[in-house]
Amino acid sequence: MHEGIWAWIMVLVLHYWSGLTQGMPFISANCRDDIRLPCSVSNQDTLVLQNVQPFDSGIYQCFLAADVGQKDRESFVLLTVSECVTVSPTWTTSGGVCIQNVVEVSILWSLVGFSLFSLCKIIFCTIIVTVCKKQRGSEARRRSGKLRNDSCKHRDKRHL
Repeated sequence: MHEGIWAWIMVLVLHYWSGLTQGMPFISANCRDDIRLPCSVSNQDTLVLQNVQPFDSGIYQCFLAADVGQKDRESFVLLTVSECVTVSPTWTTSGGVCIQNVVEVSILWSLVGFSLFSLCKIIFCTIIVTVCKKQRGSEARRRSGKLRNDSCKHRDKRHL
């Protein structure tokens, strides 16, 4: 029951709307255009819309308020603004297309590789530490030998 009433109301609204727009001047504009909407009540007046967008589409009213005792006048203009189109560059390639081979590695192989890399780092660090300790040890022995020899020479000079 309610659906029938709503359908009847929609028919009346559409009929009324089409009747409004039939005798109305129609202006079509492109997105981002600057346009002038004429006012048929007064030939001198226009409405200037700059950088129009699709949401500016609609019915515009020109209203001329008359002096006391005279009749007000109005006119309508229907404006339709097209959708804004953004041009995106198209890329073309010449010759063969370069396709890279993608290799997926499982988690197991990733862990094995990481473990081997870590083990190599540990071995390398151990070798470096061992070499450094040996070098310090030989330098310390050389110094201690020189000190011992110097102290002996120094002692011999006292006894003479």
